Amino acid sequence: MAFRTNKTPVLQTKSASGSVATFNTALAMPLSSCNIALTATQSGSGTPSPDNVRNINGYSNIDISATGKNIGNKDLFVRGTIIGDGTDGASSWRLRSPFIPVKPDTSYSIMCNSEVNIYEIHKYGANGEYYGYNAINAPSNVYNFPSNVYYTKILIRYSNNKEIYVTDLTQFQIAESETALPYEPFGTYTTITIGSTVYGGEYDARTGVLTVTHKLRIFNGSEVWLKDGENTGRYLVPNWVAQISIPYNNDHYQNICPTATTWAELNNSNNACYFASSLIYKVDNSLYPTVEDFKNFISQNNLQVCYPLATPEVINLGGMEIDTLQGVNNIWADTGDIDLTYKDLDIAKRGNFREVFKLPS
Repeated sequence: MAFRTNKTPVLQTKSASGSVATFNTALAMPLSSCNIALTATQSGSGTPSPDNVRNINGYSNIDISATGKNIGNKDLFVRGTIIGDGTDGASSWRLRSPFIPVKPDTSYSIMCNSEVNIYEIHKYGANGEYYGYNAINAPSNVYNFPSNVYYTKILIRYSNNKEIYVTDLTQFQIAESETALPYEPFGTYTTITIGSTVYGGEYDARTGVLTVTHKLRIFNGSEVWLKDGENTGRYLVPNWVAQISIPYNNDHYQNICPTATTWAELNNSNNACYFASSLIYKVDNSLYPTVEDFKNFISQNNLQVCYPLATPEVINLGGMEIDTLQGVNNIWADTGDIDLTYKDLDIAKRGNFREVFKLPS
């Protein structure tokens, strides 16, 4: 005779976070909470300067992925290749994946349908630094990403280099494993449209509230600049930092010029910035001796500053429900780290049926 009970299992709240929130759960149910960071990035690599412009990039969308073991979405592949410096290029006989987050010093099982081959595995650091690629030329491979790699892009092609289309890729999988794994389809991919470009903040996926914490300002020479001393090469926008009521802390800023942290550093380096009660920019005084000379320089070498708001702005984007899967879960966004909580059976009682359902002994 079947035993029936209306008692509910004992549940506990667990958490997961990071660039990818990875966890196992026995239950398929909505997340209890899900907060997603929006963190501005800079293109390129090296020290930013007028000769090495590293533009600050924000976000107009939040792309959220929620899946099981397979973290590779075949629907996001496009026709294209990757050129020598790790940037995207055009190709009619290769398919290129978007950035896929991976764990450093970790093995992944990678596979596609047998009609095509995994051609190259390209490697990128936490800030987009390019570390080259490995040639594979096989439908499947187990690959261990080095300790400095946090993202990959993967190229797919036919073995005879014939023209390829996205529809030719009927299966693709990349999953954390030291051995080959059977194929499992990708989970869900959701795009949240912001309606403007955001350079810092946090999105609460359950409530739909986006809290904007940072903005970008571009200085192009049209501002009021003053010279700070006759022969110093220092030019300033008076009281700009004070006007926006933020701490005088260089760590709050991202720029296309190196940022000095002391007056000594500012005086000894050209194309450096300093944030005190004003925004101050240092250049070679012999090249830019007057305010007009400097403003002409800034008009051709715009200064970008990403700064925190004294009072965050709130945008209601509408909430969404993200469901967990039984077993392995991988949840992430393209804008920054994720911090979530979910429900699971109490570990101490999961294996005891009578305890879980509170049955008499």
